[in-house]
Amino acid sequence: MFFRKRIDLRPSVWYNTRMKKYTYTQNNSGGYFDEVEWSGHDDRGGVDGFNVWVLALTAVEANALAEAYAGVYFDGVQRGLDCNCCGDRWYKQMDY
Repeated sequence: MFFRKRIDLRPSVWYNTRMKKYTYTQNNSGGYFDEVEWSGHDDRGGVDGFNVWVLALTAVEANALAEAYAGVYFDGVQRGLDCNCCGDRWYKQMDY
C-alpha cells in the first residue's frame, strides 16, 4: 500500500502562523529620540510612535528587517553614532 505525502500548497499560511512580533524600543541616547519610518513594501513591520515592530520567524530575521526597512542600527556607541554615557539607541532582539 502506498501513502501519499500531504503537501500544503499554501506556504504563506504556514509562514504567517509561525511568525512572532518583535518590538524595538528606542533608548533616549543623546537626549533625543530619532523619528523612524517603515519603508517596507509589505505588512511585516511598522512604526508605533518612536518604536518599531517586525513580524518574523526568528530574531535574526527581525533584526535584518528592522535594519533594512526602518533605519534601526545596532552597536551605535561602538560605531560612534550614539552617546557613550547613555548607551546604544537600539538593541538586537534575541530568541530565548
